[in-house]
Amino acid sequence: MRATPLQDPENLKKLVEVLKRQLEKHRSSQDRSLAWVLEEAKILDNLIMVQMQLEKILKERPST
Repeated sequence: MRATPLQDPENLKKLVEVLKRQLEKHRSSQDRSLAWVLEEAKILDNLIMVQMQLEKILKERPST
């Protein structure tokens, strides 16, 4: 059975890096409005969810 993109550890690792770059770019902004805070929360939430999914997959993967 083929894994979906969000079940593939390599895809998840790439997504983590993309989200980290997005967060870094977002934080370089001088804006600190409510919209900025909400966007920050959304990026962090996505980053945490992806990292948790990656951890789960790596724990379930049989050791070789």
